[in-house]
Amino acid sequence: MENELIAGRYRLVRPIGRGGMGTVWLCHDEVLDREVAIKQIGGLPGNDAEQAERARREARLAASLNHPNAVAIYDVTEHEHKPWLVMEYVAAQNLSEIITSRGLLTPREITPIAAQVASALAAAHAAGIVHRDIKPSNILVDEFGLAKITDFGVAKANTDPQLTRTGLLAGTPAYFAPEVARGRAPAPPSDVWSLGATIFHALEGYPPFGLNENTIALLYRVGLETPEPAHHAGYLAPTLAHLLDVDPLRRWNMATAHEKLAELAASPPSDSESRTVDVPAYQGAQPSSAPTPYAAPPPSSSGSRGRLIAIIAAAVVLLGGAAVALVMTLSQQEDSPTGSPPGSVATTSEDADPSANPPGSGSSEPERSEESPSSESSSQAPSETPSASASMSSTPEEAAVAMENTVSDYYAMLPQDPGGAFNGYLTGSLASNYPSYLDYWETVNWVTCTDFTADPSSLTVSMHCVYDTDTEITEQDQTATLVETADGGYNLTAMSVANDVHTPK
Repeated sequence: MENELIAGRYRLVRPIGRGGMGTVWLCHDEVLDREVAIKQIGGLPGNDAEQAERARREARLAASLNHPNAVAIYDVTEHEHKPWLVMEYVAAQNLSEIITSRGLLTPREITPIAAQVASALAAAHAAGIVHRDIKPSNILVDEFGLAKITDFGVAKANTDPQLTRTGLLAGTPAYFAPEVARGRAPAPPSDVWSLGATIFHALEGYPPFGLNENTIALLYRVGLETPEPAHHAGYLAPTLAHLLDVDPLRRWNMATAHEKLAELAASPPSDSESRTVDVPAYQGAQPSSAPTPYAAPPPSSSGSRGRLIAIIAAAVVLLGGAAVALVMTLSQQEDSPTGSPPGSVATTSEDADPSANPPGSGSSEPERSEESPSSESSSQAPSETPSASASMSSTPEEAAVAMENTVSDYYAMLPQDPGGAFNGYLTGSLASNYPSYLDYWETVNWVTCTDFTADPSSLTVSMHCVYDTDTEITEQDQTATLVETADGGYNLTAMSVANDVHTPK
């Protein structure tokens, strides 16, 4: 392709990078007589015109970010019916190359780099943009120490529909936040984790959960385990612990991360000095027009099996299935100084269509002729299907924890895996109509549920849920009624709704 003219303007010079989303080329802009970087977008297997248009929308969104520490996006152009992203060319090494050529970085070396990147990402989050693929190879550092985050071409707006059937989800599992590994949509808190994982890699030579050729095994570790502390973090250890908090609600937001990193970069402690980092009161996710999707809490003895099912379901969504195209790339290898096997994945699915209100809001749903993925017909409840979150409970306190884990694990699978949620957690009247259930969840972009409170005496769990569709935001106080299964677990059998508030977009 060298010397080819793209869109009648950009002359390909040479490839300068490769990753999960394709090859990046150095080009000469023959109109403005300057060097630029370009790459084709929306070209994954199974993509069509609709998906390419989605890629264009996301690229235009990323182009709205103007920050000195973010690689600028100049244009989205078309060549031979394919969209191409035109970006600022930065003559610099990426952080992965620096680690490979120079060895591990010290806290004094990585802190100013991380502070600059956090500044750009805080601005992105404030604008409603989630990067989704922060890792060493996407951070450029020039000879003067100027750092820029790149690859905003796969960024996504917080308000964009959750990609349950079409669109684009990209990332590198080794840098996934735990909630993303469990199947949740990338959100500002997951970018914070990925930045922490990148800092960890610069200090230790590998990401928090290592690099593994078996992507499902890696997703399992990220989703269920707690990372070991960094051994070479020094005075960065407290900051790193906040960035890598497994609970996204406790995790610092990006603005706080930037503030703390910039403070340390401006006045680093001496090598012998130990500095603690002040922990501000919880501030929530970085401001955006939509709430942060709910992520299940860290695993407990009563909830680990349910989260394992969620991890497997998420892996199916990410790595296979009828509606998913898997692309294994060299992204993992790019970020590994030892040339580890590839582990970056990109998936495609179809856009959801807006329609119904959340289950329990009183709306009726149309029937359709479609079979449930279970071996029984869709009109049959999954017989004695145990909820995988609960274990045998000998005390009311243990029962309450198991019940709350059951309901939170159920919602953690939605809207990405309605089939798994339906067959793994529902029984009775809630499991009586799979086609209608599937119809509804195809309209939901994301759901977040909080304040789970169980009452073992009545076998109920109350919670507050927020649903986002293309047309409205719905807030509900819900109460789920559970039944105990033969193995001492729980299934959801009924749902009631109070304080049903609908806000049009």
